[in-house]
Amino acid sequence: MKKLVIYLVCEPETPELAQAAVEGGADIVELGVPFSDPLAEGPTIRLASERALARGMRTKQCLDCLAQVRARVDVPIVPMTYAAILEAYGYERFVADTRAAGATSM
Repeated sequence: MKKLVIYLVCEPETPELAQAAVEGGADIVELGVPFSDPLAEGPTIRLASERALARGMRTKQCLDCLAQVRARVDVPIVPMTYAAILEAYGYERFVADTRAAGATSM
């Protein structure tokens, strides 16, 4: 069985975009936590991360975004992030906080 997975960097509009994507057929939503130095990313995700960071999106705001997405959609939500963010935030704390916000898996 094929699944449509969409990737969105967390920004203020992300909950609405995720809802529209699910209404359009998305089966899984990946939510990206922006990072200031995404070396392995292509230009689209790198630019989206830069824009999100410039707009104030940090880990706490991304967790709020995740919770808002969960309130709008009933599909798996997978947070995507970088090891440096997990090191700074704390692995166990990140897992607990993302689960509390409605993440399906880490």
